Amino acid sequence: GVDQHDDAGEFFHFTFKEALQCIEADFLVAVLAAVDYPLEAPCMPTADFVKVCIDVLDDLGKDTWDQMMYQRIKNTWQTRDPALVWLDDKVRQVDVATSLCGRLVHLPLLAHADVADKSSEAAFQDAVRDCVARDESIVVKPRHGANSKCIFVWQAPRHVGEDAVLNSAQAAMTGHDPSWERECWQLSQVPRGVVLQPLYALLIPEQRDLRQKSRAAPLELKLQVLFGVAIGGTLNTHP
Repeated sequence: GVDQHDDAGEFFHFTFKEALQCIEADFLVAVLAAVDYPLEAPCMPTADFVKVCIDVLDDLGKDTWDQMMYQRIKNTWQTRDPALVWLDDKVRQVDVATSLCGRLVHLPLLAHADVADKSSEAAFQDAVRDCVARDESIVVKPRHGANSKCIFVWQAPRHVGEDAVLNSAQAAMTGHDPSWERECWQLSQVPRGVVLQPLYALLIPEQRDLRQKSRAAPLELKLQVLFGVAIGGTLNTHP
């Protein structure tokens, strides 16, 4: 598995063939783990999706990662299973994951509010004012969003003031992005709302070069886990 590689950065010194062999070996560990790995009923693949996978193995069907992903997304719109909505809900996933793991594994939610819920909106606004007063670095996200859309990063909120942050919360709460329409059915069922979280340390500096502009961003490690086995990871700059 990936934990068997001795030196950090060793992978980058491999030839393409060696890297591919390493990836396949790590992937095989996860495949073998699948034999005895129990799946909850909502996670069981449907017969239609199993056929798609078999067709790929037989060189009869779609064979790129994107194509397989879109097939899986299409499958969620066909089955419409509500049992997995929590995976796309930025509020419920914190509670469920904490219950499953026995400890908090997410960044904490400083506050959250739902559309048309005046009491939660008032509590959210109070939390924002407290963060602004302390000049605490925060991020405002839609509860119902994905793909880092409609997200507002406030590294020094006192500098911009309460109104700017509160306005961003309203924009996140009511925000929509066309890419969400191409995501799984479960995402479409998440209540519209907004969450407030502490901001990761910003490790990627802002780029002001005329050829390439980008805002300062955190560096986030995302592990790829299959059947309980970590087979790889990626570094990303999505907050």
